[in-house]
Amino acid sequence: MKNDLSIGSIFHPLKRFFRHFHTTLFIVFVVAGLSYSVILITQAVSSAANGDGGVPTTQSETFDSGTMQQLKSFYSSDEAPTEITLPEGRINPFSE
Repeated sequence: MKNDLSIGSIFHPLKRFFRHFHTTLFIVFVVAGLSYSVILITQAVSSAANGDGGVPTTQSETFDSGTMQQLKSFYSSDEAPTEITLPEGRINPFSE
């Protein structure tokens, strides 16, 4: 009569299971890990877009007065441009 229990006989069914399904288990764990990371990234992006965290808003949304004066000094599209004078012997490659 064999009443001899050894460690090898206890883990033999478990070893046979892992030997048979090791590829399937690997794929399941990889897909689960990737799914978890995608869910975390999606939650982080959506919470930043909702304004309840993430990127802080700017405090001042107006131009300073110096920038406004520079913008006002530009010519508008309905004004005629000033004539450009080129140095002697030079031609404008962009003229028709």
